[in-house]
Amino acid sequence: MSRNDFRKTILGVFFFLLLSDIAFAQKFRAGLITGFTTSQVSGDQLGGFDKSGFEFGGLVAIPVSQKFDFSFQIVFIQKGSKKPFNAEQGDYSYYLLRLNYIEVPFLLQYNFSKNIQFEAGPTFGKLISSKEEDEHGQIPAPKEFRSFDLGAMFGMNYMLFTNFYICLEGSNSLFPIRDADIEGGRDQYNSVLMFSLKYVFNKKTGVQ
Repeated sequence: MSRNDFRKTILGVFFFLLLSDIAFAQKFRAGLITGFTTSQVSGDQLGGFDKSGFEFGGLVAIPVSQKFDFSFQIVFIQKGSKKPFNAEQGDYSYYLLRLNYIEVPFLLQYNFSKNIQFEAGPTFGKLISSKEEDEHGQIPAPKEFRSFDLGAMFGMNYMLFTNFYICLEGSNSLFPIRDADIEGGRDQYNSVLMFSLKYVFNKKTGVQ
């Protein structure tokens, strides 16, 4: 991801939060999201959530009823796949795939209790950069990645204290992010686990 793309992402998130706060201050609750990701790409013949990354962005929560909220988010998120060295077994092969997205989840949130909230919904991602490398350096992509990623997200939010949530979320692509590169191979899909902290402005103590 270039510095220019990084700056645009930050400006976009803060513009999104500012506009939401000004236009919908009475009904909407704005917030910030930051955290870590661990991911894999199903279909690349590698196993395990070995690719680490981070996410950050903003959210707007809309109360729908006493038990349900609707959350709209815009985040920068890192996905991909990784095969580390295994010197103990004499395996010095290496692979790293970096995928950077601007992602927009639309989540229905269920207020299970005063401190626990479950959420699920679709998520739409726009690929802004990709890079593959092995033990010899950067390698050309055998096939291009699709520019968009439509997936499903689910998760749980736990209120640590007023305005602060700790969150565990997962998402998976519904459609391939890249077609199989060889005959008889498998299409590839993103699978991501997210561990994040959310701060929601003007949030009352406990879920109503």
